[in-house]
Amino acid sequence: MKSLLKIFVFIAVSIFLTANVLHAQSKITLSHLGVPTFYISLTDALAAAANGDTLYLPGGTIQPSSDIIVNKSVHIVGAGHYPDSSAATGRTEVNVLRYLTGSGNGSLQGCSINSLYIGHASNQNITGVSVTRCLVGTLRIGNDAVSTISNIMLADNVLTGQLYINSAYSGVTLHRNFMYLNNLNGFGKGLFISNNIIYVQYNNALYNFVNCNFENNIIVSTSTSNIQLDSQNCNFTNNLFIPTVSYWGSNTQQNSILNQTLANTFENAGTGFSYNSNYHLKPSSPGVNYGTDGTDVGIYGTISPYKEGAVPFNPHIVFKSISTETTPEGILNVTISVSAQER
Repeated sequence: MKSLLKIFVFIAVSIFLTANVLHAQSKITLSHLGVPTFYISLTDALAAAANGDTLYLPGGTIQPSSDIIVNKSVHIVGAGHYPDSSAATGRTEVNVLRYLTGSGNGSLQGCSINSLYIGHASNQNITGVSVTRCLVGTLRIGNDAVSTISNIMLADNVLTGQLYINSAYSGVTLHRNFMYLNNLNGFGKGLFISNNIIYVQYNNALYNFVNCNFENNIIVSTSTSNIQLDSQNCNFTNNLFIPTVSYWGSNTQQNSILNQTLANTFENAGTGFSYNSNYHLKPSSPGVNYGTDGTDVGIYGTISPYKEGAVPFNPHIVFKSISTETTPEGILNVTISVSAQER
């Protein structure tokens, strides 16, 4: 059960969960075998990291602002990107991250990233990278047809910019994401795309998707015009469309819900992503419990729905108060409220 913990600490005491707050300058925490070390630069922290280590990033802009290379199997955890959920810490902002050979079986969550590249270089070998609960602008996966890139999981993210997946790689899953796909090219073949909310331009919608499976998604035209699918030989199962599909092309479909509106589908949503929107389905929506697994279509379906606020898995600072001066006894009072996370 989620609990709210009040932690009162003296300045002389180092507590791992609050180390970033107690330092005069927010620092990156590298956890190696449970022992923390602190860095200002993420590049320096990665250089010191070993495979399997976890790096906890503070809120604010992460240094350096130039490209940051990840070539080790590490887990990077930010403070989150939703404004209301990261109010006490600030959201974690990274400019450019590049995952290269050696980063397989690593993970990334709780960050706002301008540009994320996974295997976007020649002759890469990456198996098993998960990106979850992040806000991502440009996302590019793969660069050539000879690399080995597989078992890439993109889940519970907000994807707002260009999305490119090289057509040589089918081992990419997109699950419970918000995807704004007016700016896309070069999508891969054989992708599994489920329980997302996908905003598309009405004409040439989902261009360059080939032999992909779309399941339990909500697919929305960014205009009032009907959707004309330009994907090829894809299969659409139990998806809800706003407003409807007027051209299916070479694709097949089963159990589609057509002729829907934003107003009768979501509690509160417009024609693009907003932190202020509510993407839960209205009780009257035909998408309720309509997924192939008996849960809702969209991001709040599945047995593990989209997490409110996209808060990372680790205990999350929701309030902090640091005294501006010490007591007569030389003690600096610090109050931290930490919310334990179930997942």
